[in-house]
Amino acid sequence: MKVLEKHVLKHVHGKYLRQFATPQRLPNPIKSDDELLKWTEFYGKDCFISVFYFKEWDGRNPKKDSVVIDVIYFDFDHETKPIEAYAEARLFIEFLLKNDIIPRIYFSGSKGFAVYIDIPDLRLNNPSETLKSFCKKIVERLNLKTVDPHIFGDVMRVSRLPGTINTKSIKKFGKALYCTPLDPCEIVNHPLPFNEIIEIAETGNPDFTIERHESIKVAKLLKEIDLKITARKAIETYKRLKMKSKPMKKANGKKVRPCILKAIELMKAGADLPHKARVAIVCELYHNGYSIRDIVQTFTATPDYDPSKTWYQAEHITAKGKNAPYKPFKCETLKELGLCDLVSDCPIKKRNA
Repeated sequence: MKVLEKHVLKHVHGKYLRQFATPQRLPNPIKSDDELLKWTEFYGKDCFISVFYFKEWDGRNPKKDSVVIDVIYFDFDHETKPIEAYAEARLFIEFLLKNDIIPRIYFSGSKGFAVYIDIPDLRLNNPSETLKSFCKKIVERLNLKTVDPHIFGDVMRVSRLPGTINTKSIKKFGKALYCTPLDPCEIVNHPLPFNEIIEIAETGNPDFTIERHESIKVAKLLKEIDLKITARKAIETYKRLKMKSKPMKKANGKKVRPCILKAIELMKAGADLPHKARVAIVCELYHNGYSIRDIVQTFTATPDYDPSKTWYQAEHITAKGKNAPYKPFKCETLKELGLCDLVSDCPIKKRNA
């Protein structure tokens, strides 16, 4: 039985580096569609690929901290009653569609279903913990029983490639079946009996086209979770080291907002804040009369601190950039960044309550 190349390539969407497995992992990265098809054709069955793609390689494996999160993966599985996994996968997809999220769903060819939520590319500070937190909340909310919790947060995970044969199907159903993509809307609106899905998997649904629908809404949720985890870690580090930061004083008769002060405090404790949060800090300090030198000094404890780059960025934002000086961020924007959640005693928040 031939590999369905269209399914294979649509699944990875041209995003590399990835790790190929059969299920034993190959040490060299897959760098292109041609390389992926070469190995898939060579093995022809039980082919797996890393769920996420990576920017760097480290010896025989992807470099973990270079992972790019562009999807969220759920694996519904039942050893003896795959129809129960099917029922829960349908329930999950119905929930997603009601929230304007269109996922991908594949029948594994044996005892389960894989569901993928596509999102714009994200580089998170805490990818494993962020994914685990998000997935656990979904599972608890829908009371899902057949989802494999061990994959949550595993950024090195590989999953079965659609368009390739699952040899476990021979023992289970007496015939070779493909890992087969299905239409998520049809699964909910016109549910196929499980027996019909097995019939479709005999050919792999070759005329179906896998489509990616990136959810900006889900990406935003992940960034918010990631920021909160970053802040929590920084606070824990701060308490553990018993670091005491001097509160920033008033300048030019104005006052730095409490959420910005808290963000600065977290940075001094070693927190790796996102780029936009750092821009907000620079704008706030500059418009409160702080010099470039003083502003740069607030970033010295960040993990990626580089004096020359920090100085350049601060000047670009305040004095020498095309749109400089940038205005202080509005409270609504700080709230979107998650900074507003860092403090409870904000006079602005109380005034607007």
